Amino acid sequence: MFTESLVGWRQLSVPDQRTKVNWAAEMEALMNTRYRKAKKAILVCDRLNTHTRGAFYETFSAAKARALVKRIAFRYTPQTVMEPTGL
Repeated sequence: MFTESLVGWRQLSVPDQRTKVNWAAEMEALMNTRYRKAKKAILVCDRLNTHTRGAFYETFSAAKARALVKRIAFRYTPQTVMEPTGL
């Protein structure tokens, strides 16, 4: 799901598989439509292994991947440390 909470916008897709290629393709679509005029978009995402800069390089040519990655400022949610319970 992609969302802009402050403006009340969200986009949801449910692919059969959640792969790096799927995610990179959806990001490319967003960058070429909703954020086509943006010089830089801030992307806040979880630490799922598909949400990486490398996903763009696995999906697109190096030049296209580089152009997309340069327009995205990646911000990852903090990692949580699970405290042991029952001690």
